Amino acid sequence: MRYLLVFSLLILFFLQQLVAQPVYKLNLRSSMYVWENDQGKQKNDFYQGISFYFRPTKSRNFYFTTYSRFAHRGDPGKWQEKVYNAYLVWSPEVNGLKFRLGRQFVYHGVIQGSVDGLKITLRPSEKWRIYAVAGSAVPTDRTLEFRNFSDNKAFGVYGSYKISPLVKTELSYFQKNRGGQKIWEQAGLSASGAFASLPLYYVAQVDFNLKNSTYQAFRLLMEYYKDRWTFHAELNNQKPRIYEDFLYNMFEIEAYSQLRSGVSYNFGKYQANFEYLLTLYPQAVNNKIIGGLSSKWGSLNLLLQDGHAGKNIGVFGQVNYTLFNSLTLYLQSSYYTYERYKTAISEDASAFTLGFDFRPWKTLSFGTQLQQMKNRYYNNDFRALFRVKFRLNN
Repeated sequence: MRYLLVFSLLILFFLQQLVAQPVYKLNLRSSMYVWENDQGKQKNDFYQGISFYFRPTKSRNFYFTTYSRFAHRGDPGKWQEKVYNAYLVWSPEVNGLKFRLGRQFVYHGVIQGSVDGLKITLRPSEKWRIYAVAGSAVPTDRTLEFRNFSDNKAFGVYGSYKISPLVKTELSYFQKNRGGQKIWEQAGLSASGAFASLPLYYVAQVDFNLKNSTYQAFRLLMEYYKDRWTFHAELNNQKPRIYEDFLYNMFEIEAYSQLRSGVSYNFGKYQANFEYLLTLYPQAVNNKIIGGLSSKWGSLNLLLQDGHAGKNIGVFGQVNYTLFNSLTLYLQSSYYTYERYKTAISEDASAFTLGFDFRPWKTLSFGTQLQQMKNRYYNNDFRALFRVKFRLNN
């Protein structure tokens, strides 16, 4: 950690000498996780997260950003890396044109996932927004490894159009190829907006699986506000999105339809909420009810479930308390009693988490978490998590 910090500061120093008026942000997050395996041996896992942003001038036309995580796990263990984002952005300020090159996560319509490649953004007018993505699929473990583009092609296009200030439509297409074969081809259409005369908001979305000539998902969300009341409902019917063509083919994953509905009411500093979830599988039904009370100090919730996954009754919640605007104490706890899937064996499990976050300065904060869990496998599973965050901005 010491060498990493010194090295990062040296890089920033030299970059500052080379260019005028640089802008940079450096966030470091270190975590130590202490736990015991089922053989009674203590394990110490270390995680180091790095977020870095650099812009050579005050202009936002060109900058670099990255987020990575390095981990040392096991005994003796070895260092492992995960690079989530690392890309350059250049904007020539022409019709909202923007180029983003490198490893990046994209989420526009059916374009979902990470790619090593190029993303182009274009805004011909206030009503139009267009994206185009092309590159190769990122390794599933996010290591700093670049797959052969010819064997792992991924590309997609997305366009949105505002019909009016209250209505927006979207159209998207995404395709993945591996080893010269098409393994994933999707198209999506959606509309979202609000009704002018009512505080009612909606999102309607349909995804098509072009490779199999069938639909992939249908989703309709609606939310209504009335004084202190909020009502929401979601109708969701989708098939599994797992598209890897090697390991997951050995599993049979069921499609499902789901209706989520809920209501919440605000009174003073509190909010009461109630939610009902109905999930329909091809040959089974599952019902779940969640009700609770929440405020800035925490929340308390009750869960009742019956059906496809067995019966489950549980209580979960958390308590937060802040002192001196810099020290936050919190306690999280849960208790469940449930039946295992397709058996009549009754189980119960409880978990507690006690911790604090302390920020003596804006650039530095500390945190500790003590975790205790009890179930049929562990009579007393005790773990500890220690965190340090450092932020340097210019």
